[in-house]
Amino acid sequence: MGKILFIDIAETPELILAEKKKERITLLERTEFKKEELRDLRSKLNSGSIVLKAPLIYLSLPPEVFGFRVIELPFKEEHKIREVIPFELRERVMEDPETLVYDFVRLSDGGPEKVLIAYIKKDELTDIIKPLSDQGLEPDVIGSLGLRHIIDKGFKPEDLINPPKYREDLTALIEKEAERPVINLLK
Repeated sequence: MGKILFIDIAETPELILAEKKKERITLLERTEFKKEELRDLRSKLNSGSIVLKAPLIYLSLPPEVFGFRVIELPFKEEHKIREVIPFELRERVMEDPETLVYDFVRLSDGGPEKVLIAYIKKDELTDIIKPLSDQGLEPDVIGSLGLRHIIDKGFKPEDLINPPKYREDLTALIEKEAERPVINLLK
């Protein structure tokens, strides 16, 4: 797979250059930045602290920027789940589903299919992505390392309100997200 640049805009924003070889992920470089510097990440990337050689760019949003809904469904097929989500959102959220970007993660361990829908307004997502796009940094994946951590440690709805810290598990989280993102708003 090669190199991946993770742009994590969580509580402590960080640029993380990782390399995937076979089944292992190695964190090559880590550089913290201030949220105000999001508009000028190119200078950080070109300053030598992190060299942009990553063919894949992963933008990690903090769980706090999402709205969430848990729904139960009588079927498990992904295409059916994707078809029903706009109707579920229309009933449960004050926004028109056409103004939202969303993805889902399965929560079920047998029994009825339970899914967690993560959504954000399109204009809010555009406001986050635009400074990156203006610098030629187009994300290939828009996900959430924080949400991955919440799901992996055993989903509890209260963790969506007060997300636990995940820096100590960063390598494991990045490895899982590089393999298969828990959500990807660019699907």
